[in-house]
Amino acid sequence: MSELEAVIMISPLAAISTMNRRQIFGLALLVAVNCLLLGLAELLLSLWLPLDGTKWTFFLVRLFSNGCEGIFTAQFLLIGFWCALAPERLVVRLLVGILLGGLLLGIYFLFFGLATTSLTLSDLTEQAGKYCGLALIAFILVRALRPWFGWRLAWDAAIRIPQSRQFRILDLLAWTTAVAIPPGLLQTLYGAAAPWLAIVTAVEFTRDLPVTIPILCWAICPARKHHWLIALLLWGSLWPACLVLLCNIGFLFFGRAGLPFWKDSLMMFLIWSAYYLPMVLVFTGNMLALGKIGLRPVAKSAPAGP
Repeated sequence: MSELEAVIMISPLAAISTMNRRQIFGLALLVAVNCLLLGLAELLLSLWLPLDGTKWTFFLVRLFSNGCEGIFTAQFLLIGFWCALAPERLVVRLLVGILLGGLLLGIYFLFFGLATTSLTLSDLTEQAGKYCGLALIAFILVRALRPWFGWRLAWDAAIRIPQSRQFRILDLLAWTTAVAIPPGLLQTLYGAAAPWLAIVTAVEFTRDLPVTIPILCWAICPARKHHWLIALLLWGSLWPACLVLLCNIGFLFFGRAGLPFWKDSLMMFLIWSAYYLPMVLVFTGNMLALGKIGLRPVAKSAPAGP
């Protein structure tokens, strides 16, 4: 082998090694930014805790608490999305997802443990189970659809080999494991409260589907368009308006007066917007950041592993 051939073979390896170090640094920085964002949102919320009894303060608390919840929901949905589509091995993805979820829950518990005494340990564990359930549902659904649609995330420098999108036995085993293990853990950890927690998590996930489905479609599209992102942000404001309209229709249907628009309906719209807009912004912002790092969606190509 000539010296020139050796340089040609070694150079790509050195470039990939350098890229991996940059990827690790970029991912670590992205995790730190997400933790900082959640901490700042909770810090703003703590400025109005405890309540001073005024309606305006109560409205601000609801506004910022929904904003924190939207950020938290987006981060856990992103964990489930990444665990389902990332190019790393399944065990690595699950371990990283558990570590990231534990880190975010640690920040969540630390805030409520220091800022308020109104929540008990059972309340916090119930909230933790709900958010972990959202990530798990996202992981199961996206992972189940991945072989059929060829969804995956891939590093820019990785060799992309198109493969058959046929549903494999390994996919069936992964699906069975993902469905069978969580109910057992849920029953073990929460006992009699497990069915109620599962129902609440499923209802909240279903309620968010009109927003999470467009986010998913945007996230898995390799050729993302800026006007699609603008439309997604607009829909994050329109869906709360639809919820307020549905609430008014429900009140009228059950024989009650509708909510006064300039009073309760407007406040309800702002509170729901404070939940959905941060959720859209955090999820899309993280996906754009992952793209800058080099982890991008690949269409029409099935993953090489589970």
